[in-house]
Amino acid sequence: MGRSSLSCKPGAATCPHDATGCYYDSDRFLHCVPHGEHIVYMGDSLERFEWLALALSLKRGWELGGELPSPLVSSEWPKWSDFFRGTTAMLAPHVRCDCFRRDDVRNRTHPLWMRQLLENRYFWIPGVLNLTLIGAYNLNAVQGGWVPGDPDANRAGPHAAFAARWRYNWSETIRRVVAKLEPPPTALVMNAGHWGRFRESELAEIVAAARESMPHARLIWKSTTAAKGEKPRGSRDALASRLFPETFDAGRITDCCPASLLSPPHHRYFDDAGNVTCTSFVGRPSKRGAAAADAAAHAAQPDRRGRCHDSAHLPWDGLHFGPPMYSALARARLERLYGPPGRCEYFRIGECWVFRNASGQIA
Repeated sequence: MGRSSLSCKPGAATCPHDATGCYYDSDRFLHCVPHGEHIVYMGDSLERFEWLALALSLKRGWELGGELPSPLVSSEWPKWSDFFRGTTAMLAPHVRCDCFRRDDVRNRTHPLWMRQLLENRYFWIPGVLNLTLIGAYNLNAVQGGWVPGDPDANRAGPHAAFAARWRYNWSETIRRVVAKLEPPPTALVMNAGHWGRFRESELAEIVAAARESMPHARLIWKSTTAAKGEKPRGSRDALASRLFPETFDAGRITDCCPASLLSPPHHRYFDDAGNVTCTSFVGRPSKRGAAAADAAAHAAQPDRRGRCHDSAHLPWDGLHFGPPMYSALARARLERLYGPPGRCEYFRIGECWVFRNASGQIA
């Protein structure tokens, strides 16, 4: 499927003229990645699904919908090879998948489950932006079959057989792979998922590797979202949040629960100080509207065990949320990186004729 033809009326200075590198959500908010940006995600499946939500939305020009099987629910696909092929085809032609996973191994306790697992993805809109996913499925090693400078065919998977050519710890992966990507990364967002916690010395080495090899890139730690039934807590990421220059608090955002996240018309994920908020607004709502939103957000808060009540968007396998939550996290990620979005208030013949920026000004 091609990109949306929606664009902004020529002369609308605060809205990208062709909306390339942007996508609209269901309420016509325009979420954009500035031209020239290269965002690198480094982590496990929690990062993969958010990466797919963002890449597919940017590819289409509008937010990912209710596809079946969903690219954000791997269990809906018959086999891992089908999931890799299908999600790669959705992003074609400007995508590569240095990927392999055994179809006959579904149990993570199997000795080959982690040893023969590759998932490094590369997506780009030519001349506009790049998104990279480096799959890191344990704290000790990251592996792949392609490094910058290799023939492109080395990453033109998914591969028919396991063919890792490199295996490094996280710090060396940053130095030898991430830092050598072209164009140079402008932001590196990392998360260790539910695989345990790095020691302080290990985190310090990761931060040092990124700062030394990519001095101009933003370095951001993403907090881990709680598993199903798990009481939300920040202790898992407290040390990383202290050592990293920036934090994307996905755990706190999802603690607010889907009902307060999935309402783009009035919701912002961060206040003006950069703190996560579940009830602030774009613009200045009436007192009645604010009170109603506060009540809705309060109703959506976790119960005493940290569980939300909107079961449609809770983890479908204990760890991974439904598609709407990953779309919400992608929107929040862009707000954290580049500020709140503007909104098209009037479309006509495929163009946005009235665009209001994040400050409330009409272009």
